[in-house]
Amino acid sequence: TLDEFYEGNVEGARKAGIKMGVYFFSQAITPEEAIEEADFVLKHIKGKHIDGPIAFDMEPLENANRITHLTSEERTMIADAFLHRIEKKGHEALLYGNPTWLGSSLWMSRLTKYDVWLAHYTNYTQWPYDYVMWQYTSTGRVPGVTGDVDLSVMLIKK
Repeated sequence: TLDEFYEGNVEGARKAGIKMGVYFFSQAITPEEAIEEADFVLKHIKGKHIDGPIAFDMEPLENANRITHLTSEERTMIADAFLHRIEKKGHEALLYGNPTWLGSSLWMSRLTKYDVWLAHYTNYTQWPYDYVMWQYTSTGRVPGVTGDVDLSVMLIKK
C-alpha cells in the first residue's frame, strides 16, 4: 500500500528542491509478486520527479510474516526481480537491510550488481562489503518532525 504521507512528502521535497528517492517494504513470496510490487512503485513515481534511488527492503514482520518459510535463494531471486525491474525502467535501485539480514537471509554474492543501503545503528560499521548509503541511527531529530527519525548518509562519487 501507499504510505499515507507519500504525496505530501513528495510535494514538500519537490518544493524545497530536495533530491528524493523512495523506499518499498516487501513481503513478496515469488519473483512475480516482486515484479508486481516494482510496477506499483513505478506507477506511483510517474510524474513525481523522483531523481534518487528506489530502495527495496524485505525483512520479517511480527505476526504477519509471509517470508519466514522462504529459503535464502528464494529471497535472493525475489530481491533480484524487484531491483532488476526498477533498473530496467531506468531508475537506480538499492537493496536495503541490516548486516544480519543481508548476510544471513540473502545470497549477497548474487546481488553484487546492486548498490546497498546499510541499516546499522552504530558509530562505526564493520560491514565488510560496499554500500552507498548508511542508516546509522533510528533516534535522530529533524526540525519540524516530532519524535525519532532514521538518519542516513549517502556516499556520492565526485
